[in-house]
Amino acid sequence: MILLGDELLEPDEYGQYNLPDWDGKWFYLQDNIESENYALIGMSFDSVVPEGSLLFTSEIDLVSGSMDTPAVLNIYINPGTGEKRLVAIQYTVRDNGTIQFSKQNLELGPGDVVYSYGWELLEDNPDGGEWIQIGQMNVTENTTLTYDILPDGTYAQAMYAEYDDNPGNYAGWKTFWIEEGEVVKIEVETTTSEEKSQPEE
Repeated sequence: MILLGDELLEPDEYGQYNLPDWDGKWFYLQDNIESENYALIGMSFDSVVPEGSLLFTSEIDLVSGSMDTPAVLNIYINPGTGEKRLVAIQYTVRDNGTIQFSKQNLELGPGDVVYSYGWELLEDNPDGGEWIQIGQMNVTENTTLTYDILPDGTYAQAMYAEYDDNPGNYAGWKTFWIEEGEVVKIEVETTTSEEKSQPEE
């Protein structure tokens, strides 16, 4: 299982946490002219910045001119206006494992190449998983961060909780199958029962 994104989940009026209904839409990088030029990205919620935008972060490799560097892509999304802003911050890993971030912000521009990564969950991995490449795209003047139905494939949704420094747990899995731009099947798994359903027309 590869993580494409996470969001904060608020409890209901009774203090219970429930997965929201999902329509198969999420963010990804897309060329608005060449539909095959896109990249899935792993987006992790970071914080709400003072201006009110939601800040997500994503692991990428950025090739720009002679520069080929790992970077964190900061993704700012204003829920009120819909405005989106992408800022890449390159970093280096020192011999002692310390990560040093550059003070320079980089904007994605035409001619750049982005390699995107997602966290793959692996039960037998001592770190709980590893980063793997999930996308590659050539940046053009038509590249945007798109919120739309994800490309055809199998996706999942779950609740995640962690306490202090202990490893987190996932619960309430839902699996979605997307074909030809539509969610065609949903499978719900719980600790007590398993339900399969078809989306309403």
